[in-house]
Order: sequence, then C-alpha cells, then structure tokens
Amino acid sequence: MNLKKLGPLEKLTKKELIDLIKEKRSGNQIIEELEKEIVDRTNEIKDKSDQLKYREESYQELLTNLQGMAYQYLPNGKSWKTSFISEGAKELTGYPATDFSAGILQVDKDLVDPKINKKVWSEIKKALKEKTSFNVKYPIQTKSGAEKWVIDRGKGVYDAKGKLVALEGVMIDITREILQEERLLLAQQEISEQNKRISESEEAYATLLTNLQGMAYRCLNDKYSTVTFISDGCLPLTGYSSEEIKNAKRFFETKIVRKDFQTSNRAIIERALKDQQPYEINFPIVCKNGAQKWVTERGIGIYDDYGRLEALEGFIVDITESKNLERQLRLAQETIDKAPILIEWIKEDGSFYYVNEETLKVSQFSQEEFNTKRIYDIDPSMNKKQWGKTFKERSDKPLKDVEATYIKKDGSRFPVLINAINIEYDGAIYNCAYINDISKIKQIEEELKLTNYELSASEEELRQQSEELHALNENLEVQKKELENTVYQLKNTRDQLIHTEKMASLGVLVAGIAHELNNPISYIKTSSEALKMLLEELNEEVKKITSEENDNLNELAQDFNQMATHINSGAEQAAEIVKGLRTFSRMDKEKIEKHNIHDTINNVLLMLHNNYKYKIEIIKEFGDIPPIECAPGQINQVLMNLINNAVQAIEDEGAILVKTELAEDRVIITVKDNGPGVPEEMQSRIFEPFYTTKEPGEGTGLGLSISLGIIQDHNGSINFTSDNNGTTFTVSLPTKQGFN
Repeated sequence: MNLKKLGPLEKLTKKELIDLIKEKRSGNQIIEELEKEIVDRTNEIKDKSDQLKYREESYQELLTNLQGMAYQYLPNGKSWKTSFISEGAKELTGYPATDFSAGILQVDKDLVDPKINKKVWSEIKKALKEKTSFNVKYPIQTKSGAEKWVIDRGKGVYDAKGKLVALEGVMIDITREILQEERLLLAQQEISEQNKRISESEEAYATLLTNLQGMAYRCLNDKYSTVTFISDGCLPLTGYSSEEIKNAKRFFETKIVRKDFQTSNRAIIERALKDQQPYEINFPIVCKNGAQKWVTERGIGIYDDYGRLEALEGFIVDITESKNLERQLRLAQETIDKAPILIEWIKEDGSFYYVNEETLKVSQFSQEEFNTKRIYDIDPSMNKKQWGKTFKERSDKPLKDVEATYIKKDGSRFPVLINAINIEYDGAIYNCAYINDISKIKQIEEELKLTNYELSASEEELRQQSEELHALNENLEVQKKELENTVYQLKNTRDQLIHTEKMASLGVLVAGIAHELNNPISYIKTSSEALKMLLEELNEEVKKITSEENDNLNELAQDFNQMATHINSGAEQAAEIVKGLRTFSRMDKEKIEKHNIHDTINNVLLMLHNNYKYKIEIIKEFGDIPPIECAPGQINQVLMNLINNAVQAIEDEGAILVKTELAEDRVIITVKDNGPGVPEEMQSRIFEPFYTTKEPGEGTGLGLSISLGIIQDHNGSINFTSDNNGTTFTVSLPTKQGFN
C-alpha cells in the first residue's frame, strides 16, 4: 500500500490501518516510509507557506497601491466595528487609517450625509440579506471639506452555518468619472439642444427661403451651369418661373444679367472660386417684362474631398429700393455738404462730429484742424462747463435765432445767427446747429440806421406831405370805388349782351339745322314704311307663284323686314333729335293746359323701364300736389332728360329717388341718384349746349340746356348738387302761369 495515496496517518480509517499491518513488510520498512512521507509532507507545507506569504505580501502591496481603500467591518450589535482598513484611506478621505481602526471615525456616520447614508445602507442590507455583492455610488465629505464621489463594492462573509461574520469591500474614488459623466450629460444635452437648434434652423431656413425677398439657387459646375434648385422668390424678382430657369442654359448670363456687367461678374466669381472664398456682387438685372432692378448676389462654391468644385450656392436679393435710398442719401449728403449755410454736428464733449464745406470755407479752418478743436475754440461765449449746460438745455428745448460771434482762423470775428437742436443718431446724441453768417445783414442794418438818421432830419417835412397825400388819397379812394362800380356794371352788361347774342345766334343756327334735317328724315321714315309694305306684298306674290313654303325665301323676307324696321327706328331717333333742336330753338310752342305731374313721371318711368329694370330701384315719394299749368310735352321732355341722366349715371346697381312736394304755390320735383357724381371741374358747364360728360355717341349735349330753357319759359327754376355720393336735380314750377 502506498502511504502517499492513503494521506495523513491520523486521518486513516481502522480498515486502512489493518490492511497496512497485514502487509508483509517489516516494521523498519514502514517506519522508513513514514519518515519519508513526513519529510515530503513537511516540504509541501513549507512550499504552501511560502506561497501564502508571497500572496499576503502581494495582497498588502495591492492594498497599498489601491486607488481607494479596502475595509473589513465586523458586526457589533446593531452597528459595525472597523477591523481593517487600508492605508488608501488617507488619500481618499484625508484622515489616517488608524482613526478608522481605533473607532474614532466611521465612514457612514462621519463622512456621509445622513439622508444619503440611509439610502446607501438600505442597498447594502438588501445585498447582505440576499447574499449578493453590492455596488453603491455616493458622495463623501473629506477632511478638507471637499466632496468626493466613491463607488463602494463589497459583499458579506458568512460561516458554515450561513451566519454573517464580516463585511468586506473596497471604496474607490470616482469623482473624476462622475464629473466626466456630468460633462458627458451636459454634452449630450448640448448636442440635443444643438440638434433642436439645427432642426429649428432648418425649418427657419426653409421658411426663410419661402419668404426670402429674392431667390436662392444652386448651380452645378458643368458646361451649361445647370440650375438644380431655385426658390419661389424667382418669379416676383425676375418674372421667370422656376421651371423656365431650370430648363434654360446659362440662365443668369443669358437672361437676366445686364450685358455690360456679365464679364466683370464672371471674373469676380471665378477669382473667388479659385481662392475658395465666398463672393458678393451688386449689379443690375433685366426682368422678363424688360424692367431693370438692382440686386446683390452672395454665393459660395461647394467642393468635394479633393477640393474640386462641384456646385455654386447663393441667393440674389432685390436692392433696388436700397439703391434708390443710397442715391437719395448721396443727394442729401451732397446737399448738406454744399449748403450755403454753416452746418455743425457737435458732441457732448464739445468736439465736432461733422462740419460741412461752407463751415470750412467761412472759418478758414481745415477738416483736420476741426478734428482737434472744441466748440469753445471758435465760440468765445462758451467754455467747457458752459457747453455742458447748453448741450443738456438743447435736449429739452431747441435753440432758435440766437445771435453769437464766431472766431476765424486769422483771429477775426464775425456775427452769426444760430438755430440748433439735439438729435439722436446711431445710438449717440449730437447737437445739430444751422448757422448763418450775418455779417452782410449787420452791415446792411448799420447802413439802414444811418439812413434812418438822415431821414429823421426831414421827418417833419415828410409828415406834412403825408397829411396832404392822405387827404388826396381819400378823394382818390372815393373816385376809385365809383369807377370800380361803373366798371362792374359795364362788365355785367357786356357779359349779358354777349350771352344773349350767342344764344340768339345759336337758336338761329339750330333752327336752320332742324329745318334742313326734318325733310330728309321724314323722307327716310316714309320710304322705310313703304319699303316694308312693298316687301310684304312681294312676299305674298312670291308665295302665290310658288304655291308652297320656302324656308330660304322666308328667311330673306324676315331679313328685309328687320332691315326696314332698323331704318325706321334710326329715322325715328333722328326725328327725336330734330324735335329736341326745334324745342331748343323755340320753333314749337305747345299750348298751356292743366296737367298732373305724376302722370308724366309714371309715363317716363314706363318708357325707361327696360333701361333700369334689372339694376336700379326706383323710389317714388309723391306728395299731395294739384295739377299745374304747363306745356305737358315740354315738361315730359324735361323729366325724361333728368331721369334718363340719373339711370345712365349708375354703372352697376343703385337707386333713384323721384320726389314731389308742394311749397306754397310752387311744385318741387326732385330727382336724386347715388351714382359717382359729376366731377367738380365739369359742374360749371353742365347746362351749356352740346356739352356732355357722356361717352361719344351716348348723348348730344342738348338735354340739360333744352330742359333749362323749358323750365325758365315756365317761370320756374332748375338747380343741381353733386358729390361722390350722387347727383340731385331740383325743379321748381309755379302751379299757375301768367299767360295762356
């Protein structure tokens, strides 16, 4: 039996010992084997002891170099006792390890906030109960008062019966990691915010492109400079649609850039692209409708990873208005610079912000000299303190027409008249002064004083002459008034004679025209009626001959019949015009009889019904009036003119008021429309013969002049008012005439 295989003698079983004795070996052999086994076992124990010692030394070195501290706590009633703590406690907490080993300090009670400690121990107790390891992060307060974050990793040690006998673990400083985590979290938040801002920027960019007062573009770097993107602003800017631009070759060069700017623009863009720099150009474009606009173009090249140009991106904005403003500003600046008065912009410290050319010319100082001077250098009435007070006062109240004295470069003085006010410009306050050199005015004043002195010597003589002249003037004034009155009467008489002569001549002329036209018109009307009758007889005869219906013949007969009707209608219209001319010239005189005005109004409205039935509302307000003495046909003509004018004055939809009322012994007839009214410059001529506000062919211009004559013949009056709200005609007629 091999003793090595049996193991230690003290652990041999009874059976193994009996088997060993039964072996046929001598006692010496057994002893030798036992001694050898003892030596072997002793050597083995020594090796293991050396290994254990090495491991303990390594473990101690590990604990010493540990970035933190290792610990072992033993249960001590309801609390814990520190049985071991590594030297890393000093570096981690600032306290020596002996303070913890001696029980002077405890990590959980002295270094951890009570609220946090409760949560930490809750997790540790849960791990001990479940016999698992724990891993807890929490902050501690070091001896210096600084806060450190640690990670506490450990587990419970149990005996054979599962009873907790110790708590072992390691506490490592993770402050840097926590800070990094916080920085990482902040970085993530910043990235999230940046992504949000990028998203918002993209949305804003899309909105900007949509609302851009111009157009954004992208062109490929190919032979034809193909446009791959153009914003919707292209249409209002150039008049060309996006499709027209995309389908065009070299659109910008061939379509919109003015020819005299094409070469210079290309050179600027090529130079910028060569240097891989953005470009900006101002130039005029020609729109689709031929109009010109000034634009500013800003763009940049897009390059691949090898620096090769792939595309151009940019936008073009209309700066026509700013160009015009710039031109106006240059004009304003030129006006100020060349103004014939002194203009100065003065700062609160008294220095000059701006002076115009007249100031330099009059004061004899150069611009560089003004840059180093203060207001009190040229205005002797000022000093630094006085100017500060004056500057504040001019903020509240402008300075108007105040005389002062300025000093020129050669030391001479000259009088000035100052108007000044404080203005805000570009975030700063300046005193803007407008100064007139009144040297010549003062010289004239002195000359006037001398002249007045000389004149005062002869004042008495002049006074006497003045009294005589005054008396003479009074006599002349009386004669003047008498002469003016005589001239006024002569002028009125002359105007009346001229008007009467004109009207008489016009009446003779109109009567002659009416007489000459009446015969051919009557002939045309009679002939048209005879033609119509002959066509009817011809149609009947043809029907008898053919003895059957012929559609072509019927249509031809209808055409002839309609033509005859048109000829007759035209003759009737011409006859009406002749009738109006005869009425105007007083060729026809109707018999005066009693007549109901309301019947005339209703008849007129009935005759004009087709002219207004779909668009105009007629409002009748008839008063209780008696029949009046008049020529019914002439009154009918007057009302026809007034109401027809009202209908024609309303272009779309509207209303016409026809009103009658009795005022003592006169009947008042009112015709009012809500059309656009008669322009003020035309109202004075509205009753002139042949004057009309209507389009050519829509009126003869005689209606109102004839109406005025008829009403005046009836001892009445006709007046009108007109404005943007419409026109009102008022006719006044007596109920009885003084003649039969």
